[in-house]
Amino acid sequence: MRGSPPRMLSPLTDPGLLLGGRGGVGGTGLPRASLSSRAPPPLLALAVFAGAFAVYAATAFPGLPGGDAGELIAAAASGGVAHPPGFPLWLLLGRLAARLPWGALAWRENLLSAGCGAGATTLLFLAAARLTASPGAALVAASLFASSPVVWRYAQGAEVFALDNLLVAAVLYCAVRLEEAARHARIAPAGEAEDGPASPRARRGPGEAATRAPLACRRRFALLCALFFGLALADHPESLLSALPLAVFAAARDPSLVRGRRLFALAGAFAAGLSPYLYLPIAGAHPAVVTWGATDTWSGFWIHVLRREYGTFRLSTDAGGPGAGSLLLAWALSMGKNLGAVGVAAAPAGVLVLWRSDRGFAIALLGAMLLPVAVFAALGNLPLADALKVATYARFWQQPLLVACLFAAPAIALLAARMPSRRLAAALMVLLGLPAPALRYPEMDRGHDRIVEGYGRDILRIAPPGALLIARGDLIVNSVRYLQVAEQLRPDVRVVPDGFLALPWGRRRVTEILPDVIVPPNVARPGGPGRVDPAALVAANFDRYPVMLCGGVEEGNPALLARFSLWPWGLCDLVRPRSDTPDVPAWVAGSLAALPAIPAGPLRPGTWDEVVRDDAFAARQMRAIKLMDLAGHDPDKRAWLLSAAAILDGIVRQDPHPAPQFFRSLAVALGRLGTETPRQKARTAAAWRRYLAVAPDTDPQLPAIRRELARLQE
Repeated sequence: MRGSPPRMLSPLTDPGLLLGGRGGVGGTGLPRASLSSRAPPPLLALAVFAGAFAVYAATAFPGLPGGDAGELIAAAASGGVAHPPGFPLWLLLGRLAARLPWGALAWRENLLSAGCGAGATTLLFLAAARLTASPGAALVAASLFASSPVVWRYAQGAEVFALDNLLVAAVLYCAVRLEEAARHARIAPAGEAEDGPASPRARRGPGEAATRAPLACRRRFALLCALFFGLALADHPESLLSALPLAVFAAARDPSLVRGRRLFALAGAFAAGLSPYLYLPIAGAHPAVVTWGATDTWSGFWIHVLRREYGTFRLSTDAGGPGAGSLLLAWALSMGKNLGAVGVAAAPAGVLVLWRSDRGFAIALLGAMLLPVAVFAALGNLPLADALKVATYARFWQQPLLVACLFAAPAIALLAARMPSRRLAAALMVLLGLPAPALRYPEMDRGHDRIVEGYGRDILRIAPPGALLIARGDLIVNSVRYLQVAEQLRPDVRVVPDGFLALPWGRRRVTEILPDVIVPPNVARPGGPGRVDPAALVAANFDRYPVMLCGGVEEGNPALLARFSLWPWGLCDLVRPRSDTPDVPAWVAGSLAALPAIPAGPLRPGTWDEVVRDDAFAARQMRAIKLMDLAGHDPDKRAWLLSAAAILDGIVRQDPHPAPQFFRSLAVALGRLGTETPRQKARTAAAWRRYLAVAPDTDPQLPAIRRELARLQE
């Protein structure tokens, strides 16, 4: 029929064209109208969401995860502001999740991430199904994304990145729909103009609906794209890097969408998406238990949103970084690990398939995938010192992974089209999509992981009644404050994050939350951002509360140790006057009971669980060193020296990755116990050899240690 809508071609509706038949573009065999107008079955999309959500919820943390989760949850529940850039959209949704009527607060917030992760997977499935007209290929692409370890990890705990994935996936889906509608309009029969038929006869024909429908569709999805773009920026500004190339492509492909009143409508939708930022000044004006920054002032708002306290466009306050080459290599390795063999093979092939079919759209997708990688390679200044630092970068590479999985869909659809029967094609889809989630499930299951939450409980358990706890480090601060907000655990303990005190707004926020704590003006040290003198804070409050330091003391700051002595107490240190020595036997017994448990079993590299284990061993080392100091060279205190050596020997035996200082401390303890017998010499020499094998080159004592080792081996 002359006025009927044209049939849309796709890899599965016309595989002959895809594989090189007539009618292709530029001799490639791919049709211009390769985007299908057929939507996948709604029940199948619902099944994708339900399946992904069920897996994420079943493997989610039952309590507090590590990282920023404790701060985010506590800020959302108490009506505060999170660290820069604020994440206002997540905080608003987190406040809603906190009102769910069942489960621990952390588990409710973890479910929010599970739902966002499942939503991102579903939108990827819908986009891939539209792109290929192959629900099977779309299912494989969705499975590759959902089962990638980094995506799975951030769908298990309360973090902003699953919501980020959801909103970028929404922008990606809108871009696919815009391209689909634009193609539909361009292949309409002659005489049917985009804004209406060219003649009265055409106006009366059924072709009018066919040509007006794509225009209405494009307007609708352009508005949705602008809205989701704004919402993505309200969750995390990093979304700009993936969403911007898609938005620019949509505007360039169809300039009519950004003209006149339509441009104002798009601007309004984008502004509506950004509106959650209004939450920051409102929340900043009302002191909350957990809040950050001075967002209730105009300058403080922009300092916070632009991350100026970290350095705008920087991950940390470090001056240097690993270099672009190292970061690009780390990204390539991360993509290989997360995509798996199927994705590594299919994604590049999909780029070629889509390039031959629609070069412009392929370029837009490549921009969305590679722009975040290029920006982080150029500006990333967090050193790649360990697996946890690499994991910090990997969480910002989830949107490139999303686009890579979309690229994989056309290649998988092409492969399925070459199968001689539908049954073989279906079997291929199962073979490609099922193994990754099934094989990774045991490794990714965190349904019984309470390690980080137990870490915070261990700190609060050992705090003296009414103590002032000066905390240093995100893991300590976030876990402790979460437990105080979520479970009202030890509200008598006054927690002061020492990093706040070095910031201009820090003293005000601490005194708002803890008005009975004295914060002297000289608590911030000169010499750079983030430098705090805990001695001033301790001295001002020592006669008022028991004082406990958690997270150690900054190196090169002798002021505290000149006036006070530190006594290891679990993961922290009790502060006492320099001239006051406590009942040592009582301290020995009490410090033993205060030690935290060591997490059992193998732990995944690059997780906060490893940090908890390392801190548990470090707490034992500090107790051993204190025993060595107390024993000195007094033969009557040899029992303490023996106890210290036994503690250190247990550490190097139990810790799968002992730090170099453990071997050094053990060698010192064994040497002080005596090197008169061959057995004593052999044990001490073995400890020194193990230290020298891993010792840093910067240790100034290396020559002396080598001479001592040579003497022991004579």
